[in-house]
Amino acid sequence: ASRGIGGVAMDGSVSELGIVIESDQGERYVPASVALRVVPMPELTTVPGAPREVLGAALYEGEVVLVVAAGPATSECLMCRLDDSLIGLGGVRVLRVGVPRESLELFDLRAFVEVAANARKMG
Repeated sequence: ASRGIGGVAMDGSVSELGIVIESDQGERYVPASVALRVVPMPELTTVPGAPREVLGAALYEGEVVLVVAAGPATSECLMCRLDDSLIGLGGVRVLRVGVPRESLELFDLRAFVEVAANARKMG
């Protein structure tokens, strides 16, 4: 079963809520507008010639998504959308859901999107 990310702030504030994950970057915040859903790790197909960070390609809601390792292997995958790029993050552990950013450091997703984009060009 998958879990949605969004939520409503208890105090009615307008600040965006998101999730706190643990990855190779440590504990980081991912906005709900980026973090779409936590799903069980999908069945992966190897992408020939892809960098080692690319765990493989998976089908998610009718789209082919590259799943990239952001930490040690876990049984869950965080599906994210940044700009027009859909990417799966493996190796992350969701710590809290529906939290405001406050002083939490933002997860750097752009580097993973670049790895996935380069792998798509190779495949």
